[in-house]
Amino acid sequence: MVLFYAWTDMQLINYVNVKCNFYKDVDADLLIFRLSRISTSLVEEIRKEQIFSNIIFLDMPKSYLERKRKGIKESIDIFFNIYRIRSQLTSQLKMKLENKTYDLFFTAAFWSESLYVYKYITKYNRQIDIFFIEEGLSAYNSTKNWLFRTVPSFGIRAEIRNLLYYGLLSFKTKKRVKGLYLYCPEESNGKSGINLIKMPPITWKNFKSFHIIKEFSEKELKRVIPKYLTKEVIYIADAPKIQSKKPYQNIDKIVKYIIDCLDNSTICVKLHPLSQKSEIFFPLETTEIDIDNNTLPIELILFQCNLDNKLIITNTSTGVFGLIHTFHKHPYILFTYKICAVEAEKKEMDELVEKMRKQYIEKERIMIPKNEKELGDLLEQWKRRST
Repeated sequence: MVLFYAWTDMQLINYVNVKCNFYKDVDADLLIFRLSRISTSLVEEIRKEQIFSNIIFLDMPKSYLERKRKGIKESIDIFFNIYRIRSQLTSQLKMKLENKTYDLFFTAAFWSESLYVYKYITKYNRQIDIFFIEEGLSAYNSTKNWLFRTVPSFGIRAEIRNLLYYGLLSFKTKKRVKGLYLYCPEESNGKSGINLIKMPPITWKNFKSFHIIKEFSEKELKRVIPKYLTKEVIYIADAPKIQSKKPYQNIDKIVKYIIDCLDNSTICVKLHPLSQKSEIFFPLETTEIDIDNNTLPIELILFQCNLDNKLIITNTSTGVFGLIHTFHKHPYILFTYKICAVEAEKKEMDELVEKMRKQYIEKERIMIPKNEKELGDLLEQWKRRST
């Protein structure tokens, strides 16, 4: 028996894909950490298809935060939360998983308390192998050992938390990771050091996965999709840089150019699920721009949209690569990472985008302005093209 551990909607979709195509006849449980990026209605669509033997929810401990800690009290709490979180998670796992024996463990990385779950199930089988399944760009262009960190950060707080919560467990467990499932292994930078396994894209030929997303789209996304159907330009924001003093600076900067160059009524801004609209300072409230601040992944929102003639603007959003890799859609894309990203990120993105460009028949659909002037020129060209 195998165990899949998820905490986002895209993980759920990718886990279904792996289960149906690689472990079709294997009994499997799905354990879901009930964070804000899990859609109950998507879980119900998966449950209807009876893909997993059991779907089990792991509730978020009361002291668990999905955001950057604020103030002295919350910062100090990091030293004491270990006991509360460990106790609450262990209690739930004991009640919900009992003494089940698993042979394989699937997760996206060691984040979101994956190691707590793994440590618990190894009580009943010490030889459980681990496989990672991609969720976003971190599986393609991350630095060495990124997926093995217990939180997605290299900050000092992350180091302290890792030592307090897990000690040497992450280092010991690393050797149990046997593979990484990717939609496009050929685009990986190879720094993960893991055996890469290719997943099939989710098209109508991949029926189970396709059907679940289709049903989910037709029901849950009715309230969201219409605005995207009528918009010509979609700006997909990156996750906020929560360690920065100005976490939304790049969003403010690029959207200002879009507002100045294009008809605001043709634009939709999709904020990252971790973004807070109230903390963003660009003057959107006085424009006709639609702002979408729901936590649903942009890939699922645009799943049923015809993107052939739409322009997607983004810095380094995972969502754009998901549309191309996972669902084989090929919209016009304008990347702004040469304007916003640090030098190290620019080189990594150049390599990744060039690999991605090979999937496009019309390679000119992918645009990468080098500076603000080129960005303005490209937006002006788009405006003339679309009128």
